[in-house]
Amino acid sequence: MRERGASAVDAVEATVKVLEDNPLFNAGRGAVFAADGKNYLDASIMDTSRHVLFTGQGADQYAAEPGLEQVGPSFFRTEVRWQAYTKPHKE
Repeated sequence: MRERGASAVDAVEATVKVLEDNPLFNAGRGAVFAADGKNYLDASIMDTSRHVLFTGQGADQYAAEPGLEQVGPSFFRTEVRWQAYTKPHKE
């Protein structure tokens, strides 16, 4: 990305990457766990498709076709988020 003259999409993408790589942010690495103990994530900056959001298997397939990096579920897990998930909740 160029220091000056980068597109708005480039700026947004760079910002989101920083946030999602920070385990203190609750998306990407350090994402919260759903009730079933899994992380469910989605993201969307679409300028290559008429679609605005892909999820699940369709998103994985769409990302794999051009060779985008794929990571397994363990990438998103942090001990802090897991402990928060497993901690008994007061009702």
